[in-house]
Amino acid sequence: MSEIVDYLDGVGFTDYADGYKAKCYDTWGIYIFNVKESKLIDKHLHDTVEYKVESVEDVKRILEKKGIMSATNSLHYQLCVEGAKWLRRRKHDYKKCEKKPCHKGEFCRHCLSFKYVAVELNTYCTEQTDVWGYDGNVTAVIEVKTSHSDFLADSKKWWRSDESKECGLQAGMLRWYLCPSGVINADELPSGWGLLYWDGKNIEHVVAPTPFENTLKSDMRILYSLLRREGFKEKIYNYRGTNTTIKPKAVLDVDEMKPLDSDISNIVSEHLFDMV
Repeated sequence: MSEIVDYLDGVGFTDYADGYKAKCYDTWGIYIFNVKESKLIDKHLHDTVEYKVESVEDVKRILEKKGIMSATNSLHYQLCVEGAKWLRRRKHDYKKCEKKPCHKGEFCRHCLSFKYVAVELNTYCTEQTDVWGYDGNVTAVIEVKTSHSDFLADSKKWWRSDESKECGLQAGMLRWYLCPSGVINADELPSGWGLLYWDGKNIEHVVAPTPFENTLKSDMRILYSLLRREGFKEKIYNYRGTNTTIKPKAVLDVDEMKPLDSDISNIVSEHLFDMV
């Protein structure tokens, strides 16, 4: 049982109530895991389905079937991993920068190297990203598509709507689609999105993205989830190294303040009299 709980923690389930863990998987759906009875409950707006699970593999099959996570041996998961490597391992490419210097609007962004990258990190009330990265200044998202129909369906997601944009629930200041070569044409891209091709061995940068705004709320929720999963304790981090020795002065009682108020009034009156 502890293995199942540890696995659910790793894929974004959080404490829901005593003996329960939960994870939202879309706007109207939530998975609830009953730890005591080892039941995974799929509770949606219109129906509820219960699954009896006995191992981590049982949970994986359910999540993969629902599309919450891609199958480990699938092309989708392979491209997620390759996209993460591309974000993480990129180095400065000065040859490209010579062709498209950064002072030009169409620069390729090959100079960015994202230090923190997460694959299929799903958390509450925010876009469920295939790959998310952060370089200390800029956040990025890679959305993997293995077929053209999958790409067309992506535009119908609530996370692509104007409403989600206004709510600040879209992630990634820079966003790319990653697909096998030729699956998505450059002229089909939504405004602002970049394009990456996978040729079976390497990733080719096809179209550069332009920055999106109002992503802070979603990006911070993803970053917080990443910190929590990796064991960062919720506490005060004092990097000065020492505690202050200054003690706050006691607040005066109301009765003690009356003479003080009177003295201040006399001083102000005297100065006003002098000015006249």
